Amino acid sequence: SHGTGATLITRSPVALQAWATAEITFLEKLLNHLKTVKFVQKPASDVIRKYLHDYQDSNGKLQGFSNETDLGKQADAVTSNPIATYRMLRRITYELAGVKMHLEEFNLGMFEHFPPLKKWLTTKDVEDAMMGILRVCHVYDFNLELFSEGIIFGEETGSKLNALHCFEIGQYAKRQQMLALSIQFFEMALQKSSNSSIRKDVVLAELNDSILLHDREFDDPEESIEQYLFTKKIITLKKKYGGFYSKKRQTQRTALANVHGAKRRLKYKHISYWELCTKGSSLTEEEKLELACWYENGDPYFLIGPIKSELLAVNPDVVQTYEVISDKKIARLKEIASESLSQSQTEENTDASGKLVDKNDHYRTSVTSWVNDLKVPELRPLSLLIEKITGLVVTRESATEELQVVSYSFTGHYDIHADALGDTSWPDYVEKGDRLATFMFYLQEPKYGGATAFPQSGIVAQPVKGSAIFWYNVYRDGVEDPMSSHGSCPVVIGKKWVANKWIRYYDQFLIRKCGLDDEDKFYIVPSNVIEE
Repeated sequence: SHGTGATLITRSPVALQAWATAEITFLEKLLNHLKTVKFVQKPASDVIRKYLHDYQDSNGKLQGFSNETDLGKQADAVTSNPIATYRMLRRITYELAGVKMHLEEFNLGMFEHFPPLKKWLTTKDVEDAMMGILRVCHVYDFNLELFSEGIIFGEETGSKLNALHCFEIGQYAKRQQMLALSIQFFEMALQKSSNSSIRKDVVLAELNDSILLHDREFDDPEESIEQYLFTKKIITLKKKYGGFYSKKRQTQRTALANVHGAKRRLKYKHISYWELCTKGSSLTEEEKLELACWYENGDPYFLIGPIKSELLAVNPDVVQTYEVISDKKIARLKEIASESLSQSQTEENTDASGKLVDKNDHYRTSVTSWVNDLKVPELRPLSLLIEKITGLVVTRESATEELQVVSYSFTGHYDIHADALGDTSWPDYVEKGDRLATFMFYLQEPKYGGATAFPQSGIVAQPVKGSAIFWYNVYRDGVEDPMSSHGSCPVVIGKKWVANKWIRYYDQFLIRKCGLDDEDKFYIVPSNVIEE
């Protein structure tokens, strides 16, 4: 049931790390080579200078890079930053190919450090990186002036977008019909174009075209993707203002969030998701009274070390437990998973046989590996721990699935979805039943972004390293509970790793009795509540 397919480099932190490491190694070799050569002929000198300038401009002041000498940490600084990663992929795809051509005659062995891949990076990888940038700007409603200057969540990250980058991202947004963003990026390109290689008239022509396309959507509202527009036409502003129209208009993204963001209705789940990702949980004071913190010691297993537990939400109940997986186990799990990461599957991007058909799918942008934890001696205790925390049967192979390890690189996310299969044609549904519950370990916490949002409950769980969250996906009668839908907010800076254990329905029949009423829920009952 776990199909595999080719994976875009952008989706895998492991692959990105390999490319970043290779580029830094190559750069040192190139600089050493240039010191020994008295004279580099044109056009080679121009190509090399252009490449070096872009590298220096992108990484020279990058947070965590400029003052670091360790190669792994330098590569990590690049791949943890959305702008630096996009620029690296763009530079390797467009600039480095030329440098390679000019250096090959010297046969210096400079390129042997690049990942032994069948193919060089392609435009597809660069486009996926641009889509990622558009995604975080859209979901987090970033001010593009600050974002393009590398200021993210008020912090100077040191890597910026220049006029040409803004122009190219604007063009890509236009092709994807994300017209408000395309107008905003073209305006940024105009603003930055004075000291740039890109001509103002070229940017203006594209900007005007985007405005025309944008305004045409208002004449045919059936066709438009409303969330990517402004609330009104732009053309009427042209007579009044000579320039930056987007500042005089509100985006639909903001308007929709203001009107529907706090409504916990399935219809508005995507809007609630943006709001939760951006602003955090939206519980009322009354709802907060239903929550609790406690030390879980209901099982003799925990008498020595009770588990710190927190009820984050009711309906459905979501519990976060802290310090439940050690750094050593995390490292081992990541090590095993890293050997076989491939593009994450969803019902949206696979065919009936489980084969990946659309690897450019933007609904879920992560990579996945399946680990049979019951067969790895040092990981076997994890299933026992989950069994003790949840009170469900977990250590029997028929009761669960293998551990699904998922890794999100820069801008990686998983749109709102339900874990319940709800589909009896699933290969092992007949023997195991649906996914009764999800138990998810957080293995690596990004610096910004990456929370797990539950739009129907109005809460987010923060991806605290070493913690785990647990919830039920179905009612007592085994029917999917729509309230359990959730999403993984885009990672903005850093990387995120999680591991899911899905607990199946049939093996629990002795412990979790079937309900007689429709929509009868499972509850998680705290023990030994710590009073505020």
